[in-house]
This record gives sequence, structure tokens and C-alpha cells, in this order.
Amino acid sequence: MPKLINAGQSPFGWHRYQSFMQCPQKYAYSYIINPKREPSLPLALGSLVHVGLAHHYKIIQHRQLGTEHDLYSPLEAISEVVRFENQDVFREAEAKAYRIINFYQEKHCDEEEKWDILGVEDVITLWCGKAPMTMRADLLFRSRKTGKIHFMDHKTTSRFTKSHPKFYAMSGQFVAYRIAGQNFYGDQWGSLVLNVIEHKALKKPPYFRVFRPVLPDVTPIMGKFSASIEEVWNQMRKAHRSGKPPHTWTVRPTEFTCFHRYGACDHYDRCQLGLKK
Repeated sequence: MPKLINAGQSPFGWHRYQSFMQCPQKYAYSYIINPKREPSLPLALGSLVHVGLAHHYKIIQHRQLGTEHDLYSPLEAISEVVRFENQDVFREAEAKAYRIINFYQEKHCDEEEKWDILGVEDVITLWCGKAPMTMRADLLFRSRKTGKIHFMDHKTTSRFTKSHPKFYAMSGQFVAYRIAGQNFYGDQWGSLVLNVIEHKALKKPPYFRVFRPVLPDVTPIMGKFSASIEEVWNQMRKAHRSGKPPHTWTVRPTEFTCFHRYGACDHYDRCQLGLKK
């Protein structure tokens, strides 16, 4: 039976730390009380495109290495995720994910000659003192032109703007990628690249566009990152060991935590009503 690549969150990644930093109650609802939640349509589409791209690049890697594989094709992988999730939101996103992957494979068919694919959705661990942070790197490749090694992270968006690189550059997820790249590859390390697929801006063919911005430097933040993450790790351990019921953990109610650019927090109603589940 063909295999499906896991393109989901890593075991203990940045999103857990971020959730706790934003609000311990949000973290408790998300990862202890109610870890399985139905995603929004944009999130479902992003998940399907991620798995399609994972299979696209992993198959290229096998071709470059001259090895056989038993992977689903990119479109078959999308269908398999839809079947497995068995939710309307994934079925609604399926056709668009197909079109995006078909467009992407046609547009970037020459990458196999430009890059050596080194890793696809591999989990790596960065230690911040005693605090582990796992990362599932979407793509790791070496440029044949420069010899430099780069991380690439896939994103889907309805509209790409010049603010995207600035928005993501200071995210702990990408600060951690930079540190890992420098630690693991030294002088061979190149950069951190976003692979942004815009899927709503164009009203006529090809309907989609791809942008590849390199994230700007954040060296001063990198110097503070490890200690900051270890501090949050200790706070998380303290909360887990407190014996307090998760629905009574500390709240940090702000207009940025409870209601953000994507709408209300997933747990807005639970907090408002004081629900245990």
C-alpha cells in the first residue's frame, strides 16, 4: 500500500510555546482538554497543499538519489488526507488543492535541475537549554549554483503582500529555523525562504502565483531566543505539575489573544462560559 508523508505539526513545536505565551488557558484547551478541533477552510486548504508539496519534493528526491519509493502521487496524497480526515471542510478544499498542485508542478518543473533535495518534512530538534523545540522542516535543499543549504517553508495565502516577510521574520518558528540552520550547517547555511502560494488575488488564469521571499535578518532576537524559550518551558512544566484543573489555568485576555486577524480564538466561547471541555 502506498505511503502518506506526515506533513502536520511536529511533536513539541513552536505552536505549543506560542499558545502558552499567548494564554495558558488557550494552551490548556488546545493541547490538553480539546486537542482535536475542526480546522477552518483556509487551514484545511493549507494542510492539503502542504501534503501535496511534500510528496512532490520527496518523489524528486528519490529520483535524484536513484532510489525506488512507495509514495502516493501528490494528488493521490491529497485525496488520502481528505478520506482520512472525513470532514466537510477538507472535502470543500480538495478541488482547489488539486488545481494549486497541478499549477505548481507545471510552473516549477525545472527545480530538479537547480536544487539537491536534502530533506522533506523531517523532524529536527533544537535544544534551548533544557527546553526541547521540535520542527518539521517542509523542505531542505542545496542550491547547485551556490552550494548553500536553505530551509523552505510552504505557505498559502489569499493575497501576498510586502509585509509577509516582515510578519514571519520575528516568529519564533522561523527564529528557531535560523538557529538550527546555523548550528547544523555552519558555513554551508544559506537562508530561510518562504514558498508563498497566493490563491485568490487573480481572477483569470493561471489564478495562482508563487512568491519566494527570503526572510530578513533578526540576529539580535536570535541571541535572546534560547533563554526565552527555556523560561516558557519552565512555566509550562510548573502549570502541568500544579494539580489545577486545566480549565482553571491562568488567562491573558487581550484584544490580540481573544480576537485576532483570523477572527475569534477557537476557545472564545469556552472561556466566556467557563466550560470544562
